[in-house]
Amino acid sequence: MFHEVTIVGYVRAAPEMRYTPEGTAVCTLGVVTSKYVADKGQKPPLGWRKTKTGSGYECSIWWRVTFWGTQADYVNKYVQKGMMVFIKGEMNGLVEEGNVNPRVWFDKDGNAKSSFEVTGREIKHEFADKSDDAEDQKPLPF
Repeated sequence: MFHEVTIVGYVRAAPEMRYTPEGTAVCTLGVVTSKYVADKGQKPPLGWRKTKTGSGYECSIWWRVTFWGTQADYVNKYVQKGMMVFIKGEMNGLVEEGNVNPRVWFDKDGNAKSSFEVTGREIKHEFADKSDDAEDQKPLPF
C-alpha cells in the first residue's frame, strides 16, 4: 500500500453519506488526533496552542477519511460523532515533487486551514451504547 497510515482519534461530526452516479456508496468522516505536552515553563513548540486548562500545550491534526462500498454503508450505520476510532488507510493529497501534501483551504475569516485525506481500508470503533442488541454489537465486516 502506498503511504499507509494508522489513525487513532475521535470522530468530529456525523458521517456524510453519498453515492456515485453508478450507485457506489461513499462515506466521509472527520477525525481529529491530538498530542499533549505539559507546560514546563519553556517556550511551546511552534504552532502548538495552550490547552483550555492551561496545564500544557496541544497540537491537533484533522483527517478527512473516505470509505467506499460496503465499508461506507457500515461506517454510516454504526459510527457516530464523538466515538474513538482506529483507522488504517492510504494517504491521499496533492503530490508535488514526490511529497504528499495536505489539502489546504481558507476559512471565512481568511485563515489558512489544512487536513490530510485518507482512503479508509479498515475501521474499528467503540460502541455508542452498551445495549444487549446483538445487531448493534456484531463484528466488523472487514
